[in-house]
Amino acid sequence: MVSEKRILRRLQRHLDKQPVGFPRALFGADIRLLKHHFEKKEAEIALELGYRYEPFEAIHERVKKQGISVRELHDVLLSLSEKGSIGYKEEGGVHYYSLVPLVVGMYEGKVFSLTHRYLKDVKRYQNSLRYGTSLLGTEIPQMRTIPIEKSITIDHGLPGYDDIVRIINDTDGPIVVLECICRKSDLMNDKPCEKTKRLETCMAFRDVARTLAVFNKGRQIDKGEALEIMRRNQEEGLVLQAFNSKEPDAVCSCCGCCCGMLGMQKLLPNPVDFWASNFHAVVDRSSCTGCGLCAKRCQVDAVQFNKRRRRIHINLKRCIGCGNCVPHCKPGAIRLVKKETEAVPPKSYEEMQETIMRHKSKHYTARVIKKLIAGFTIMQ
Repeated sequence: MVSEKRILRRLQRHLDKQPVGFPRALFGADIRLLKHHFEKKEAEIALELGYRYEPFEAIHERVKKQGISVRELHDVLLSLSEKGSIGYKEEGGVHYYSLVPLVVGMYEGKVFSLTHRYLKDVKRYQNSLRYGTSLLGTEIPQMRTIPIEKSITIDHGLPGYDDIVRIINDTDGPIVVLECICRKSDLMNDKPCEKTKRLETCMAFRDVARTLAVFNKGRQIDKGEALEIMRRNQEEGLVLQAFNSKEPDAVCSCCGCCCGMLGMQKLLPNPVDFWASNFHAVVDRSSCTGCGLCAKRCQVDAVQFNKRRRRIHINLKRCIGCGNCVPHCKPGAIRLVKKETEAVPPKSYEEMQETIMRHKSKHYTARVIKKLIAGFTIMQ
């Protein structure tokens, strides 16, 4: 009989072949993390899944030779879906399943059952260079920054995928509000968020919301409450980050003190090389009074304030165009401008995954490593 450790090692290799990989880690950190998401039988069945959604019948056709009955497969897939360890959706009465990345995917699914043991194991794994390179080394990022409402004017000609109000109003089906896993994790470790006391700040739409509703996870809200929560998120200075698709299934509202993505952004030498956004901030020095409030509002250290000279500088290699600095500048010296090249997102989550997979290669990862090394060298 094959041991649990060997099955999980096979699963690690299988997951690493997906669009966003799951590379091997030193000292067994990868296997310890997988144990939180998959029992042995669950791992064996997960080995039969891929990143593309497949109907239940097609999956059973592959696993029935292993003696797995329809009922057993149904129960295992349902259990994995409820835990968030795999993807699930239902269309026209047909149940579909797929693998999901660790981030964004399995990790976020743990928000409903977080433990200190899990947080310790996921931190050890995510802090590895291999994992960081795998997460960054995709042709397009999984998430993109949406500018806050008060930073945008009618002149920007904002497309729907960059307009948070239209994203909410145009969605069909349920809307589910969720606790932010990053903020919740820090709170469990006695590190309360510096920006907000609220945990319910992230939202799911479309397929993700329908799946959460099936398992009674999160809290269903109407569009009016969704808009009100998003308004409060923006007032408190949170950064809006959506799935990188024209019809995003989720929008997170993030802070620089808790968010893993923004925390990584602050560590990178040239973070915009790995970010999707269509705007950046500019400052009119003739209008700027040098109050420094914009620097305090920035979540990613892109606004640099020279106290002695009372001057503001926007580091365009760090600015992700969230717009949080704009509405709080009393003299109106800061505004958002569109980048010369528009980052048009894929139509859907599935198309985003296909785009990442088409460009996945060791050569691309090598270029990412070289870019990181070059950036850190310049910083030094």
